[in-house]
Parts: sequence; structure tokens; C-alpha cells
Amino acid sequence: MVKCSRYVALVAVLLIATALLFLLRDTTLQGDAYEWLQTARTLHATGDTGYQYRNILYAYILAAPLALGLDPVAFGLVFSGLSLLISMALLYRIALDYVSPTVAGFASLLFVLSYPFLRYATQVFTDIPAALFATAMIFFHFRFLKTQRPLDLWLGYVTASLAVSLRYATGFFIAAFIYYLWITRRHLKWHIVGVLLALIPYAPQLIYNLKYMAAPIAVSYTAEHPIFGIQFFFKDLGSGHEFQLPGYLRYMFLDFRGLFVLLTPVAAYGAVRAFRVLRPPLATYLVLYLACFVLLLPFYSYFSNRYAIPALLPCFIWLPIGISELLRLIERRAPAWRPWALLALVVIAYSMFEISFQVIDSSRRLHELRERVYTDLGEIIEERDAVYTLASLTDLARRLQSPRPRVFGVEELTPDLMDQWDDRNVYIVWTPQLATSEGGSWRLSIERVRDRLEVVYSARSGAGIELLLFRGLRLAGLGRLIPHEEWYIFRAKGAAAARSLPCV
Repeated sequence: MVKCSRYVALVAVLLIATALLFLLRDTTLQGDAYEWLQTARTLHATGDTGYQYRNILYAYILAAPLALGLDPVAFGLVFSGLSLLISMALLYRIALDYVSPTVAGFASLLFVLSYPFLRYATQVFTDIPAALFATAMIFFHFRFLKTQRPLDLWLGYVTASLAVSLRYATGFFIAAFIYYLWITRRHLKWHIVGVLLALIPYAPQLIYNLKYMAAPIAVSYTAEHPIFGIQFFFKDLGSGHEFQLPGYLRYMFLDFRGLFVLLTPVAAYGAVRAFRVLRPPLATYLVLYLACFVLLLPFYSYFSNRYAIPALLPCFIWLPIGISELLRLIERRAPAWRPWALLALVVIAYSMFEISFQVIDSSRRLHELRERVYTDLGEIIEERDAVYTLASLTDLARRLQSPRPRVFGVEELTPDLMDQWDDRNVYIVWTPQLATSEGGSWRLSIERVRDRLEVVYSARSGAGIELLLFRGLRLAGLGRLIPHEEWYIFRAKGAAAARSLPCV
């Protein structure tokens, strides 16, 4: 009975999370996932990966369902979803040693509703699986200090290796890992075994590197352009002159896409109280973990919200501690405020749910619309045709199996670009505005050639499930703020007659 009561909150959160994963699942393949899937197919067909732009381990994982005759996209979605659920369960178990089951369950729910985790758990990406293994590493590091069992120490090595093998940037926890080695240095023999075990998950990348990169530690895109250096810290990100460090800090702590802004003070309070609630070495370990990510991420060549996902993990250990300590403080000094504090937490949780659900659902519909547009494009074009599209979306057009036209990514369409193809059909895939939940918008400029274009196809994103947030925007006359897109396929006038599809 006692054990059941300890885990009833966990079961409730698992059910909620599973429902959200099912409702928000995104079967479209963004650029990274498409490359892993193509490599997986090559691996399944030939036994070799071929040249791969990214880390190789995920391609091996996606090759497993191909060998079993299963859908690799569905497999990837299940893998990502399970990664979120297991990560949440591990964080719940860590918190349960220091707070009540109710608080641990509530903090676990906030973890699930946090935008980056839920968003990338509903897509075929490596980010949430990598975060899972980073979470597992923290879990086993915590447990080893309590149990002193070598198995826990070895599993810490294996899970750390899995995290890094899925995404190199996850290895930014290196400062915390070194500190952990120092505080457990008397178990030197067990550490040596752990290092050897850590080589197992890295074996596919090691084989690939020795065959294609001529170096045991390498990744393909670093051979094509630099990705890590002090110059990137001062790089203009395109939205004014801005260092990358403030961008990451704002995303992680002051933005709904990271740790929900209203919870940042609570997590910070938990980080301070952790030095009393946890063992001091564990509290120091978490601070070093986060500090190392914050320090190293700005030296990356490109800012991406999802790169910071594993960095946020300590916040969801500090969060239940902060909530518990704050409630205890209120109960002791101002008990009349306790109901209002509980109400505030409920409102924050619902706000996180609304934002995550609405933005993820609308983003999924945008992804589905783009996939449909480029799939339908394949029924219009012929092999000799030329296609112009937005530079950031050329990967979608290049997935066309047959026919394969010449595809060009540009930001502006000029008469010169069109005239060089006067002996064949020229198509332009265009939208007035490319919506994105990551901030900013881009579009292909066609003003200079608009009078030479005729519409042969159009499509628009459908309405999603609208809750209070989006309904409120519509009632306030701000429906334009809801992410939506309208797409057109133009054919240059004067070209040979072309097939067209009806507008949808």
C-alpha cells in the first residue's frame, strides 16, 4: 500500500504524457531525421553506412526496425516518446528521495509539459533520446553515492557514452563528469572497467570514423566547416548584434520554450537549497553540469533551442526541491498564502500545457502541409524541370524520388535566374510567410518576376485543436498570431504546357 501511494502520482503523469505524445505525434521528417533514415536504409541494404553528415549511432537504431520489417518513422517516434517517459520517471525517482510523492509528481508533469522536451519527443530526432541517457547518467551517479554498487558506476559510464554517441554536444557535461570521477576516485578499478564499457556504445561511431574520417574522434560536418570556436561567441545571429551567451540564457531561463519563465526563480531557489537537501557533492555536481553547458554552448557555430535541452536537466531536479522548500517556508511563516501558492502552481502548469500543446500542434500541421506541397510537386514536375524554393527548405524538394528536377534554394527570384531555363519549365514553390515557433520568419521574394508567374497549385494549413490560448487570440482579433501558412506553386509563363493539380 505504501509503495502504491509512492508511485500513484508517477502513474498519473505517465498516462497524461502518453496521451500528449499520441495526440501531438509528428510523422514528418525534418532535415536531420531524413539523413539518419537514409543512412539507416543504406545500412540495411548494404551493411555499410556510407558517408553520413551527423553522428552515426541513431542510423543504426533506425536500421533495427527495417531489419524487422517495421516502419522506421513509427519506431523513431516510439523511441523518442519512450525516452521522454523514462526520463520523467528517472527524475521522479531522484526527487522522491528528497520531496513528497505529490511534489515529485507535479515537478515531473512540469518536465513533460516543458516545451523543448515535449516538442522533440513527438518527432524523429536524437535530442530526447540523448537527454534520456544524460538523465540516466545523473540518476546512476546519484545512486552510486548511496549504494556504492559497481553496477551503478558502470551504468553511469554506459549511459554517458550513449548520450554523447547520439549527440556530441551532450558531452558538455564533461566538467560534472570529471568532478564525479574526483569524488569517487578511490574506486579506480571500477572506473577502469567503466571506461572500457563506455567504448561499446561508441563502437559504431568509432568504426565509421576510422573508415571515413581517418580519426577516432570526429564527426563529418566538422570536416566541412568549423563548428566550435571563440569567434562564434561574438557572432551576429541575424537579429541585431547579439552575443550567443545571452541568447542561450534567455532561452533556457526566460522563455516559454525552455524552463518556463515563472518557474526560474523557484528552480534557482531549489539550487540554493539543494546544498542542504542533497549531499553537498551532488549539489556541486549539478551546478557544474549546468555551468559547463552555459559556458560551452555559446562557442557553437549556430544557435539552436534544442541544443540546450540536456542543459536543462538539473533545473528539473532543483524544481521539486524549490517547490517543496517554498511551500514549507510559506506554511511556517504565512500559512494563509498556501492556497494561493498552490493555485499559482496550477495556473503555471496549465499555462505550460496550453503553450506547448498549441504551438506543437500548429507546428506539426505546418510540417504536414509542407510535406504535402512537396509531395504534390512531384506529380506536377518532369525530370528536366527547374524548381526554385526557399533556401532553408531545399531538403524537402530534394527528397523527390522521381522525377528529380534541378532544385535551387534562393532568397529572391530574379529575371536572370528564370531566363537561364527558357528551354524547360520553371516552377517556384512559394509562401507569403514561413511561420515558425522558433521565432522569426522568412520568405522567398518573387516581386521582381510576379507578372511572369501563374498559379498551378495552392494549399493552406488546416485548423488544429484550439484551446483557451488560440481561442482567446481569435476573440481578440489576433488570429494572425496563430502559426499558419499558405503555399503556392507557380509556373513561369511562356514555358511548355505543364500538368497542374487543383487548389486545395
